[in-house]
Amino acid sequence: MAEPSKKCKKLKTDVDELYFFKEFLWNSRNRELIQTLRNVISVARFGESGLHLTFLRINRSNASIEERFSKARVDVDVIKDEDDEIIYVPLAAFFLRGIEVLKNYFDENQPFITDDLRKRSALMNLLKFLKKEPTCHTESSGKEIEWKRAVCFAQHVLMPLVPQKRYCIDYHYCCGKCVESCCKEHQMDGEIIDTSYGCTKGWHGDVDLMIRDKGVPLSLLKAESERSDKVSDDDIESDVEMKTSEKCSNDKQQVIAQTIVFSFLQHKLNAKGVNCFVPGLGVSSEKLIFYMYDCVEDVLLCGLPLDLFKSAGKIRIRTAVVLWLLLNYDIFGNAFPPNVKKHKANFHDHLGKNILDMYMNEVQQPCHVNLSDKKDESEVPPDKGMIDVFTLLPESDKGTPIPHV
Repeated sequence: MAEPSKKCKKLKTDVDELYFFKEFLWNSRNRELIQTLRNVISVARFGESGLHLTFLRINRSNASIEERFSKARVDVDVIKDEDDEIIYVPLAAFFLRGIEVLKNYFDENQPFITDDLRKRSALMNLLKFLKKEPTCHTESSGKEIEWKRAVCFAQHVLMPLVPQKRYCIDYHYCCGKCVESCCKEHQMDGEIIDTSYGCTKGWHGDVDLMIRDKGVPLSLLKAESERSDKVSDDDIESDVEMKTSEKCSNDKQQVIAQTIVFSFLQHKLNAKGVNCFVPGLGVSSEKLIFYMYDCVEDVLLCGLPLDLFKSAGKIRIRTAVVLWLLLNYDIFGNAFPPNVKKHKANFHDHLGKNILDMYMNEVQQPCHVNLSDKKDESEVPPDKGMIDVFTLLPESDKGTPIPHV
């Protein structure tokens, strides 16, 4: 019997996909989920309910000496306007493509499904993930099984949200042990490799997890109740306004350093790419934290820490959508909005030309060096500015309409 043609296979795939998208919308069992997603889209577009970003300015750091990410020190301020008000930017301003895909699909009058195959596949991943009401118990007791928590989170939460279901776990993090699947439902999709990157004379080190092909770095962090360096809620910028490195936990400083250096790495590997604005993630048993940095524009942003789970280990829908956008930043991230470029992190000026050239040209993966004891006490005076961000939305290319039953 003759093999089905590629055209026939594609036609069947398209029909199956359209049926899935249609059935998801009109299935009465999904009504509550769909309404929640519509609410998330709305608050993300306008930066409400914590779905906004703030600009950070770097005052001092030890980025000019040989230092591991785990010992990175970064003193940051939140950038404010001339009225001394924190400048907030809607999350959607940097993920216009992703928000547009969701907005069109969940349109109550006439839903559309994007014709872009990568976006369509990503949307299907999100809907399948949420439809299953995913759970993930990430609690651990003792360093010897922390890597099991990493595997559990990667298998249950990260992999369903990305097209290529592969991730890398650092060899040192799992102590060289053979990593097994966390449960029968999820087969092992991870590799144990060297996840280090950085500069031999600057920030460098390993990350706990790396999303394969995407290259998104993720660190497993201790929860507030587990940290020895924890500070009071009043001291942590309401979890945004970090005023000194003493008030910014070591975990957060580490994620900031990893995010910054990762942007330089991506720029070097993809010099012709238009988007160097990359995310860095940190996950504890309770929270998701994330930062984004553009090494070309020298802009650093911070998102509010988001609760990961509801009761019984069920992931929060709002957090799942944010994580989906971040993990698929190469699909949904848009060109850097020109009216936010003035809010510089001052990392370039803080480093100076020679050290900046080192990060631009000598960042590498993997990266292994011996540490020195040099210190850097340079400081950059702050400046202020205002912003009106949400003035741009791309012309809508809605795609294929989904008919009612």
